[in-house]
Order: sequence, then C-alpha cells, then structure tokens
Amino acid sequence: MYLAGEALSLTPNMLRFVQLHPYCRFFNHYGPTETHVATVCEFTKRDCEGPVPIGLPIANTQSYILTGRQLTPDGCIGELYIGGDGLAREYFCRPELTEQRFIDNPFKPGLMYKTGDLVRFDSNGQIEFIGRTDDQVKFRGSELNWER
Repeated sequence: MYLAGEALSLTPNMLRFVQLHPYCRFFNHYGPTETHVATVCEFTKRDCEGPVPIGLPIANTQSYILTGRQLTPDGCIGELYIGGDGLAREYFCRPELTEQRFIDNPFKPGLMYKTGDLVRFDSNGQIEFIGRTDDQVKFRGSELNWER
C-alpha cells in the first residue's frame, strides 16, 4: 500500500491496521509536483505511533539537506533540495519562480529543486520531515501562502 500527499503520522487505528496485515507492505512516498516521487520509506514492521520518515531517495534521484549552500551535519535541520532524472525543468510561463527554485546543483551536473521543506536525518538514516521554511499550506491540491 502506497501512501502520499501530506506528512504521514500513524494513529492508533492505522498502526493496528498495519499490524493486522503482516502480509502487506506499506510505503510512505514523498515528492512535490516538481519532482514527482522523490523518496520512499517502507514502514511495514513499524511498531509505534507517530510520524513516519519520508525515507531515502528513489533510484536516479539525489537529495541534499542544506543550510545555505552547505551540507547540513547528520541530525541537524536543513532545507531539502532534490536533483535527478525526475526533476521538472521549469515552471510554465513563470521564469522568475523557475530561477528561484531550480538552481544549479553544486554536487553534480544539472539542476536541483529547492523544496522549502525542513528535514533532517533521523537516527536510522532516514529523512524526517520537520516543517516548512515559509507559511505555505496546500488546500485541495493548491498551494496557498499566508501573509502576516
């Protein structure tokens, strides 16, 4: 079973469902529209409630946790950047936004996408979603930014 959309947190009922179906495999998929699916975490044998990591990059995808343009030490919070074959090239008719979000990848040839998501590596080496760098929320598939 593949789950995607919003940050996944296992409730008692969801955990019970996972435990009652040991023959099923459960996956948390993460990926903004600009990258499609970028990471995956299998949580089939999970035994506790709470947030499920967004996992590790899928094949032909790179993820970087950066502070500024520097790699963030393991366990520290930084912004998630994604590169690889699944990356979009640009926003349609929005060159300014394209320039802000699709930037040169300093680690390998090509571009990477600045997600605006704050993440860190957890103690198992999985990427854990923490929050956003801005006030963006998604409502029925549309991105909304709250102004203060």
